[in-house]
Amino acid sequence: MTLEDILSVLVAHDSVFGNEKSLAEWLLSYLKKESFEVQKIPIDKKRFSIFAKRGSQSANLLLYGHIDTVPVYDGWEDDPFTLRDKGGKYYGLGACDMKGGIAGLLYALQSVPKDKPVAIFLAADEENESEGTWVLVKKYPDLLDGIEYILSTEPGASKTKIGGTNVLTLGRRGRSRYLVTIQGFSAHGGHVDRGANAVSIGAKIVERIDSQKTAMNTILGPGSQYVAKFKSESKGLSIPEYCELEIDRHTVTPETTSSCLEEIKNLCNETLIDFGVHGDITKYVSVNVEPKRRKNEYMEPYATPENDVFIDICKSAIGSSGQSAIVNYGRSVGDENIFANFLSLKPIIIGPEGGNIHSPNEWVSKKSLAECSEVYKEIILRSQQVR
Repeated sequence: MTLEDILSVLVAHDSVFGNEKSLAEWLLSYLKKESFEVQKIPIDKKRFSIFAKRGSQSANLLLYGHIDTVPVYDGWEDDPFTLRDKGGKYYGLGACDMKGGIAGLLYALQSVPKDKPVAIFLAADEENESEGTWVLVKKYPDLLDGIEYILSTEPGASKTKIGGTNVLTLGRRGRSRYLVTIQGFSAHGGHVDRGANAVSIGAKIVERIDSQKTAMNTILGPGSQYVAKFKSESKGLSIPEYCELEIDRHTVTPETTSSCLEEIKNLCNETLIDFGVHGDITKYVSVNVEPKRRKNEYMEPYATPENDVFIDICKSAIGSSGQSAIVNYGRSVGDENIFANFLSLKPIIIGPEGGNIHSPNEWVSKKSLAECSEVYKEIILRSQQVR
């Protein structure tokens, strides 16, 4: 199959997260034909990721891609599940994030000798809760014995573009979300001075969150946060007694989920004191902060050391395409955070240039995709040099 053939098939499968089965089944069949030993990594009865390997020895490099996409958003000019070739670009849902990278990887593997040690993991659910990768690392860690590095074909985003053969992403910020519940004290709308309006307290917290300075890391840059939810209402002619906020935070080392929790708690408590609740109602008014509950742990930030022999191999492979590597650090999270923090593996991200990811009319550069595929092949062929 040509590179375009592979990408066309991948895009044709609707694999919006939660609906990955059809594409996973096709990939399972394809990898078997390419002499891989394949194993389903089940998420539930209908969904699974794929772990595959071939070669005469164990691999030290895991090739990674996620098979799911975001939903179809309004504004597509053509069928999002039909690959379109227009002006040096392939258009289609997931063409850049990240079916393009997977297509480039599969095409590269066609030229890799079948006795060369290769391990590949194609994950479901990355665009949702990363359940596919969490299942792998928690329930099947033995499959990763001997693995030291991860080559992810995700499009790394530099300051000027999304992806590109020369963009070598060596880290990501972390992410966590916090639930803030505010208990005020209701009073008649004609006597607001007799109560404590939970919305007003919440608004003061939002103001402080928006103006708060977050940590700065010399590699990952600054952290950031925003208010993702604000929910409250008045019942009848009474001031609101309850308000709920959610704060979404992107973290950089040395920040952690726990340290950010304490920071937000302190900010909320200081806001409550400054709000000036007095008298008998003081005992009824409170602010509580906790991490929003989720099935798996929140993802912490990471940075893969640049002074590593495998990074030198990646830079050399990029150089073989006639470009110089630009070291980059991602501003959001991905499955790479799980591999780095849960198993202490070293992720490297190289993906093709594209645009409109998580938006209508997503595209990937044909030239960049072909170049990435060649770089992937070079990295795979040289990967055993680090043993």
